[in-house]
Amino acid sequence: MIDVLNAGCSKGHALERWAAHRGFRREQVMAIGDNHNDVEMLEFAGHPVIMGNACEELRGRGWSVTLGNDQCGVAAAVAEVVG
Repeated sequence: MIDVLNAGCSKGHALERWAAHRGFRREQVMAIGDNHNDVEMLEFAGHPVIMGNACEELRGRGWSVTLGNDQCGVAAAVAEVVG
């Protein structure tokens, strides 16, 4: 897989700008990812979560793991935070 982006552009940069625009602190932001192009976004988020089917690179970083894509992992992660 190859992602082609403008220099300085990433999901992490976009999330950081969105949070600042909305007045959210990094500790108030949850990000959920499963692949290499999600690293910067997960590093920015105060509550990073990776999918159960995430690539090995993400698994070695100590982030919380939710269920896989085919098991409604995003819903499970949100439910855990919201209660």
